[in-house]
Amino acid sequence: MAVAPGGMRAGLALMAVVPCLLTGLSCGKDAGPGERAPAEPIARTLPARGQQTEDENGPQRPVAEVENLALAKAIDRKICRKRGCCVSGIEDAGTDHKGRSMVVATIDAGSGGVASCLVPPPLVPTPFGNGALDIEPCPIETPAETPAPSTEGGSDAEEEASDEGQAAASDPESEDCRPFEYHLIVHTHGKIRDHQLLSEQCNNGYGAAGVGEDSIGVDKEARTFSHDQSGGSAWRGDRGIVVGLDPLRVVSVDQSSFWTFDEAGTEKSAEWNYDTFQGSESWSIPDCDERRKYKEAAARDAAAAAGPEPNASKTYNAVTVPRVALPPAFAQDGWRSIALGNCGAFVDGDDHGFAVYGGRGRAADASLRAVVSKDGVLFVEITDDRWTSGAKSWVKEDHIELWLAPSGIVGTDLNCGEPSGPEPPDPSRQWGIRISDGQVFPAFGSPAPLAGVEVVRSGHVARARIPVDDWLKGDGDASSLTIVYSDSDDGLRQKRLIATSEIERGRVSSLGHLRDVDPDVATCVVKGKALQIYRAPLTTSPHQAIADP
Repeated sequence: MAVAPGGMRAGLALMAVVPCLLTGLSCGKDAGPGERAPAEPIARTLPARGQQTEDENGPQRPVAEVENLALAKAIDRKICRKRGCCVSGIEDAGTDHKGRSMVVATIDAGSGGVASCLVPPPLVPTPFGNGALDIEPCPIETPAETPAPSTEGGSDAEEEASDEGQAAASDPESEDCRPFEYHLIVHTHGKIRDHQLLSEQCNNGYGAAGVGEDSIGVDKEARTFSHDQSGGSAWRGDRGIVVGLDPLRVVSVDQSSFWTFDEAGTEKSAEWNYDTFQGSESWSIPDCDERRKYKEAAARDAAAAAGPEPNASKTYNAVTVPRVALPPAFAQDGWRSIALGNCGAFVDGDDHGFAVYGGRGRAADASLRAVVSKDGVLFVEITDDRWTSGAKSWVKEDHIELWLAPSGIVGTDLNCGEPSGPEPPDPSRQWGIRISDGQVFPAFGSPAPLAGVEVVRSGHVARARIPVDDWLKGDGDASSLTIVYSDSDDGLRQKRLIATSEIERGRVSSLGHLRDVDPDVATCVVKGKALQIYRAPLTTSPHQAIADP
């Protein structure tokens, strides 16, 4: 083999330099081959064995951030391993009854960018080399990706099938919005023990006006998750839901709406709590009489029309009466001695319900509770510190007033246009039910008698069973119902009237409404001598959203 002049010597010199560089030997003029130069200058610039340099290690992260980062990686493996999503936020949700940590993870399910990801997705490896080197195979073999081991009781096959189903069902590119998901994550010692999809959002404006908004909240003290969503066009509205995280359940719902061209006359809102069976509603209607008077005055006198047209309206409020599945034994005969407990709407004319006559009262003076069964029987419980009887008129005695109508707002013209004919009669109907003997008296609207009404009285408590199924057929929630208790302490006058709504005689739009409670969500059971709310265990797939605003 021919060797260029000096070639051997150059090769040996290079071979000598390599061990110098690798072992820290000085290769300068003052050190001969194999001699070790002073190591102090080099030792100050090299890390100790096993340590990383500052460039390799990066800035120190807070402990909480490091823990969240590790948890985010675990959530990514559990939820996003086949879907191309990522964790973009983690919020503390407290601990469950087993002492396990709970968080709500925000999942960015969109396909645009990775800026929001707590854990950046892995980079796709590029071809080794370029140009002429492209013909050479990459010397680094990329190991095949193996799925992360399951961290909970379910099988990996089931989880993968669910992930694939989710990926196929949701194509972010097909939506004109960026989808996000919110998952409850239960974890201990760095392992995910349970997970549940709570809610989803994909804000495409939520209506023609393009004003849609989502508001998300987590309360770690109450262990709840809330999602509020608003939007619309000429009709605007918003809906909200609160989910309890331990145990998993829907705690409450609320909604509201209004017409942008007459907000004062069309606003409506309602809220309901399944844990307490407490609900309320509020609604407004145009005061067409006042608006008509203004137009007539303006027609007579131009000066009267100089100011803005009044947007007169009337607003009413009501306590919502639940319609719920009741135990058969209670509905048949148990109602005579079993209290309604927390399963009925409560009115005392003070902090609860309304005093529509005689001013505010106290629960110690008189109160009522009311609930409707699924088969259309109204149960009313009255407490009174003093009963009256023997008056000349049933109106002057203690009695229940029941108001019913087929629907809430009947014949209301939102635009207050000129009537095309005579105004139809008010469809609301009234009955009086005397406490002393349960006798029923038809009142406003001259309705047909109510059949099957029963009243029993024991001490300071009176209980009534009133069939109203004929009025609740079809959409029971749309039927209007208000319950009034007329309290008279002397049998000579009506002392106070407490009611479930701010009722006005002969105005159907002032009647309240029912809340039809799904038996899968809540029912009532007998516990001791009273009814009690029972929340059925929530059964759903981990990939099925609980909250749907």
